[in-house]
Amino acid sequence: MAYSALNTEEVIRDVKIGTLYRKETESLVGVLEYVFDYVLPRKLQLENLRFTLTHVKVDGKDLLSKEVLSTLSQVVTIIDLASEDEKGVALSSLLHVPIMKVDAIEDNTAHKLAMSIRPSYHVASQALFDVMDEFNFSRVAVVYDACRTREASYFYAKARRWPRFNIEMIPELILSDKKTVKRLSN
Repeated sequence: MAYSALNTEEVIRDVKIGTLYRKETESLVGVLEYVFDYVLPRKLQLENLRFTLTHVKVDGKDLLSKEVLSTLSQVVTIIDLASEDEKGVALSSLLHVPIMKVDAIEDNTAHKLAMSIRPSYHVASQALFDVMDEFNFSRVAVVYDACRTREASYFYAKARRWPRFNIEMIPELILSDKKTVKRLSN
C-alpha cells in the first residue's frame, strides 16, 4: 500500500489509429493529425491518452500485403480516406478492427466491422424525399452519377408514386451544356 502512495505518475496509454490514404486525400491526413493531436485531447480532457496515427499511403499497394498488415497490426481502428479499394474492409476483417470509410457502404454489407461517415443511398434518398414532402416540392430533377443508376431509379420510382411530383431523371448533368440546363430549368 505504501508503494502505491509513492507512485503518483499516471500512465499515458497510446491509442494507435490506422489511416489509409492516397495522394488525392493527403490533405485530410493533416486535418486528422490536428484533430487527434490537439482538438480531441483538449475537448475530451484525456490527459492519460495519446492518439498516434499510423499512416499507410495506398497508391499502388496491395492492402492485404504483409507490409500493410504488419504496419497496421497494433491499431484499434482504421480510418479509410482512400475509399476506392474494397480490400479496405477485408483488411479490417483480417485485423479484427473496425474501419471507418469516407464513402457510403451498402446496407447489406457482410462486413460487420465496417461503418461509414456517409449514410447509405437509401437513407439519403429517404431524407431527400422527406424534405420534398415537407416543403411541398412539385418539380424535382434527379441528377445522378451514372454508376448509381440503380439507386437513382429507386428514388425516382418512389417519387413517381406521388402524383404531385413532376419528376425527371437526368444522368450526370453537364453544367457547361447551357442548352440542356436552360431546358430543364423551365
